[in-house]
Amino acid sequence: TAGILAGESLSIKELLYCLMLPSAADAANILADHVGGGIDNFVIMMNEFVAKLDCKNTRFYNAHGLDTNPNAYTTANDLYKITKYALTNPTFKKITSTTRYDIPPTNQYAQTRFLHNTNKMMNSAYKDYYNSAISGVKTGTTDLAGHCVISTASKNGYNYMLIVMNAPQYDIDNDGVEENVAFTDSKKIYEWAFKNIE
Repeated sequence: TAGILAGESLSIKELLYCLMLPSAADAANILADHVGGGIDNFVIMMNEFVAKLDCKNTRFYNAHGLDTNPNAYTTANDLYKITKYALTNPTFKKITSTTRYDIPPTNQYAQTRFLHNTNKMMNSAYKDYYNSAISGVKTGTTDLAGHCVISTASKNGYNYMLIVMNAPQYDIDNDGVEENVAFTDSKKIYEWAFKNIE
């Protein structure tokens, strides 16, 4: 969550940053309720919309993507179609490529809220994951889905998109720290792609 409080006033833009950077489920539900006139109706809208994108293997049951219904499903191919479409929106592209966003104090929250993108491949503080060519798009981790990340990269005039799903987390290099394999594998795949795919 982004710690959104009852009665708090936030802009749509602020809610989108809450949703896309720290994966705030509270922001997802608020946006769904606002846009869809109710969360259940928004979920119907989501399923109808992805069907128009020719996503034949995706079914949503909530607005936030958590494992509240084990019958929810998608595929890497459908996520590619959804992400490719979403990236045509400049606002979406800007939000998902942002590493940090600050929300000033609100009517219910006295401090500045610091939102950080959960894609550690974009953060130079995480040397095991970081690559300056990588940007966005979205991470996700649940018990059923494992560690997932959709990312893009640009190098030498070429653009790439990579989708990793159901990755584990374990100590790869025996340093006593468990690594998120969605990030380590993505970094390795991108480094290979930059050298071999044009």
